[in-house]
Amino acid sequence: MNFIFYSPHFPLNSTDICHNLRQAGANVLGIGDASYDSLGERLKTSLSEYYRVNHMEDYGEILRAVGYFTHKYGKIDRFESLNEYWLSLEAAIRTDFNIPGVKKDFVDNLNHKSRMKKYFHDSGVRTVRASPCPDEAEGAPLCGRGRLSRDR
Repeated sequence: MNFIFYSPHFPLNSTDICHNLRQAGANVLGIGDASYDSLGERLKTSLSEYYRVNHMEDYGEILRAVGYFTHKYGKIDRFESLNEYWLSLEAAIRTDFNIPGVKKDFVDNLNHKSRMKKYFHDSGVRTVRASPCPDEAEGAPLCGRGRLSRDR
C-alpha cells in the first residue's frame, strides 16, 4: 500500500500514525513544508520518502509531488492528513489521481456542518438542533463574544 501522508509533521500525533502505518507494512510517503532536518527521528524512520514543498496551499506543487510519488512508487492507495483545513485539497488530489476517499463532488458536504448533519441524521446518529443566525451580532452572545457569558 502506498500511503501519502499530507503534513506528516503536524499535528504531532501524525508521527504515531505514520509509524503504525509503516509497522503494518504500508509504504508511507510524506508531503509537507517543513525541512526534512526538522522532522523528528521517529517520523523520519517511518517515512519511505519525504517531498518538501514551499507552499502547502499551492495545488500545482502538491500535484507535482503526488505525480512524482506515483511515477516512482506506482498507484497511490491513500492520501490523508489529520487536519480538517486540508479537506478540499485532499479531495481534489484524490479526484485527480483516482485515489479512494472523499472526492471533489462530495467535499462541500463536509465543509458545511449543516450539510454534514444530514448524513449523521440519515445514519441514525443523534445531533443537536441548530439554526442559522441572521447576522453576527445576534450570534455573538452564543459564541462567547457578546455580553452573555457561558455561565448564564
